Amino acid sequence: MSTTRSGQVDLLKELRLRRWARENYVPASERKPSWHSLVLDEMRLKDAEIAQREVFHPGKRFVPLEPMPIQAIHPAHPAPGNPNVRFDGAMNARHAYANVRHNDLIEDDERLFGLG
Repeated sequence: MSTTRSGQVDLLKELRLRRWARENYVPASERKPSWHSLVLDEMRLKDAEIAQREVFHPGKRFVPLEPMPIQAIHPAHPAPGNPNVRFDGAMNARHAYANVRHNDLIEDDERLFGLG
């Protein structure tokens, strides 16, 4: 057994024993007193964790939701309509061109820039 001179188990061995105790947990009635004291200590710690869990959730490991029947299935929502855009005098000319036909834009460009 890997122990130090003072009779204590080194850290690596202790961690392995505690992990083994967690993975192979058994109720207190099934434990043997001949097992290593660290194994028994870790299992007692797990007993305390289980007891604390039972205080908050007695007999359950989850909180079930209340079953609810489906009352009705609603039809799909209607598709959105066309957007309503309002152009007022505060908007600049570039935004106002959004509602103007393409040909009107060409005519405006020719008039403004003297192209036509």
